[in-house]
Amino acid sequence: MQAEIRKLKEIPCFDCKETYPYYVMDFDHVRGKKLFNLSKAKLSGRVKAHEEAQKCDVVCANCHRIRTHKRKNKKMPLSANG
Repeated sequence: MQAEIRKLKEIPCFDCKETYPYYVMDFDHVRGKKLFNLSKAKLSGRVKAHEEAQKCDVVCANCHRIRTHKRKNKKMPLSANG
């Protein structure tokens, strides 16, 4: 399961478009209700993990922190795309 989660992170950042190693990339829950943290996916099973990942944008740690800061200050909707 851990290898599958890492594979999902092997894409460019949704926001800045830069490519980083999997350990720099985060799942940012932006669609639907967050049921669990994907870092705990091995406890939830493969299908549920993939369903949860579909609710997320994959962003680098820096962009994730920026998104979180903006959300806390109500300057940005949940998804960067609107």
